[in-house]
Amino acid sequence: TRGATESINMVASCFGRAFIHPEDEIVVTEIEHHSNLVPWQMLCKERGAHLRICRVTDKGELDLAHLQQLLSSGKVKLVACAHMSNVLGTI
Repeated sequence: TRGATESINMVASCFGRAFIHPEDEIVVTEIEHHSNLVPWQMLCKERGAHLRICRVTDKGELDLAHLQQLLSSGKVKLVACAHMSNVLGTI
């Protein structure tokens, strides 16, 4: 692909339509770039799935306890998070 945005869109389209079903969950974080949020919002709307958003601590770090809670539902099919946030600079 030509870049990360196109790649995310391709995964959302190909993987998402094949493996995401009604009531499934996709997890993203509060610090995601728009390009890693909108495709999952659209996919969830199209497939009847739910988008869950992992909180960030006051230090700008992922709230790992909240992430664990989200993952424990047993319905999560995909977690999409950036290695480094261009929103806060969090790694």
